[in-house]
Amino acid sequence: MTFPSNIRVAAREFASVFSIIRTKNNTLISGVEGEFLKVLSEQLHFTYEVFSPYDRQWGTTDWTGNWTGVIGMILRNEVDMGLSHISITEERANVVDFSFPYTVLDRTFVTAKPGDSPKMASFTYPFNTSVWILILVLTVIAPLLFRPLMFKKRSFASVFFMIFGSMLKQPIDNSEQPSMQRLIYSSWVGSMTLLYFAYSGILLSYITVPWQKKGIRNIKDLVDALQAGTHKCLAPDGTIDTQLLLNSNLHYYRIIGEYIARNNWVYESSAMSEKLLDGRTVLIGSRSLLHGFFGYDPYVTEYISDDSFGVWNIGIALRKNFCCKEELNFAILRTLSSGLYEKWWKDSAFKSSWSQISKTQDTKQSIRLPLEDLYGVFILLFAGYILSFVAFFVEISMKRFKKEEVVQDCLLDSKDNMQETVNTDNIL
Repeated sequence: MTFPSNIRVAAREFASVFSIIRTKNNTLISGVEGEFLKVLSEQLHFTYEVFSPYDRQWGTTDWTGNWTGVIGMILRNEVDMGLSHISITEERANVVDFSFPYTVLDRTFVTAKPGDSPKMASFTYPFNTSVWILILVLTVIAPLLFRPLMFKKRSFASVFFMIFGSMLKQPIDNSEQPSMQRLIYSSWVGSMTLLYFAYSGILLSYITVPWQKKGIRNIKDLVDALQAGTHKCLAPDGTIDTQLLLNSNLHYYRIIGEYIARNNWVYESSAMSEKLLDGRTVLIGSRSLLHGFFGYDPYVTEYISDDSFGVWNIGIALRKNFCCKEELNFAILRTLSSGLYEKWWKDSAFKSSWSQISKTQDTKQSIRLPLEDLYGVFILLFAGYILSFVAFFVEISMKRFKKEEVVQDCLLDSKDNMQETVNTDNIL
């Protein structure tokens, strides 16, 4: 059967996927899917008219049960086919036909990068909470063990400060100890040396390349954030993402779908921008489209999750009675085999990544160590100095106070002795 000479095509305009520029005499199309349509028209020798759905949707059922967007235009016989990254689902396949799948749609989400961890407390980051608690417990228990074994003549406070100093690479005077006690001391010093170097190495790595705060990394984190009320999740308008989440067999997916449906959390796909990601907003979208907009590593400007809500095939939507599906599938396979479709996506990704380079921070700046990275350490140091001076002045004051008491006691004793002498003389 001869392929039709003119095809009416419905396409949803979206960023680098399908763009339409209309002039008086011509209609110019671009984007990955636009180039795909051009190649198919050259292979099958047909001309095309491009129409955009008035509601700017791919196709879903509304409250009346009617289909919207590109799928609705095909059902109303307004166009012969529709493309622009249309996923093949069971609901859509029941009302329209689809060509051979030419790519896959991986649905995930993107969030704003949470930013660097506070630098004020950077000296606490090398170890987690449990390790710090263990070190504090060890600081208290070690003097209790070392005092009866090695320092019987010293007070607990003296042994405590000696052990605490050894954790900071201060020496311990054990010259008078026998060999067995020295062996215990050596094992302790070796352990503290390893602990010290581990802490120093991790701290230096953090100061060189600051750690980021823990953000929303996976679907479970997203559900926890929604239930806590700290974030909202937006699904692209005109897609069946919300329906798929609500009908999912997975509990987490249904929770996300319920929040989106209840609050009408949607966004216009063509309006996707970094401004939508205000730190409290999560956007659901196709992984390839998200990377195409926000860039690829190492120049990605936002965090794109590794988790997926699901993977669907992408195909060209056709009328149920379309005449030449086999010829169209053959042309699609030829295009895929030549690697053209993959090349178009790589070209689009390169342009996006190139535009993101100017938005990302120069990696050389991460190697510098500004003063603000050491604020916490210096604050801790000055706090120690202040406590030392306070202790110093307290010791001086106590010593002076005790000296005055001794002088007063001496004066009283001298006065008493003189009084006794006078009394003795009077008696004599």
